[in-house]
Amino acid sequence: MKRISKAILLISFSLCCETIIAQNFALDSLKQIEKRAKGETKLELQNKIAEEYIYLAEEAENPEQLLKEASIVAQQLYNNAKKENSAFYKGKAIQFFGNISNIRENNEETIRYYRQAKSLLLEADSVENAFFVQAKIAKLYLDMGNVDQAIQEMKFALTLAGDKKIADRPLVFFYLSQ
Repeated sequence: MKRISKAILLISFSLCCETIIAQNFALDSLKQIEKRAKGETKLELQNKIAEEYIYLAEEAENPEQLLKEASIVAQQLYNNAKKENSAFYKGKAIQFFGNISNIRENNEETIRYYRQAKSLLLEADSVENAFFVQAKIAKLYLDMGNVDQAIQEMKFALTLAGDKKIADRPLVFFYLSQ
């Protein structure tokens, strides 16, 4: 287990590299390790793989193939999280589906996925992740021109943030300024 943890750490570090070659190598390496992993380690690897596909798709001119790969991995993550009874990873998988819908500019579907993800993340007591999902919902409404709904959604996000003292973190202000 320690070897897998070290490998995950090394591969995660390599995901920070800026070149596509390094990202593809890291993705391939993560996929190889994920095939042999079990339990929580498998869920974490699938989470990182889906996260990387989403990141690459956001930067790509033609993201459709990356979105298909992200969708496959997110579905595997969801199925495995269901087997492991992990509300957190089920929530992360649903959040990935929301991210995919968002890149495809399907706002209603994105909001529906984000609401489901937020509920699961709150069930898993992952308030910080639920806050960021809720803030994404607010930003979507704002982008759609529905300012009143965006304000209501952001108020709820700030309520979540206040419960865990999240709102005083610099990352929150950076995210909200985007």
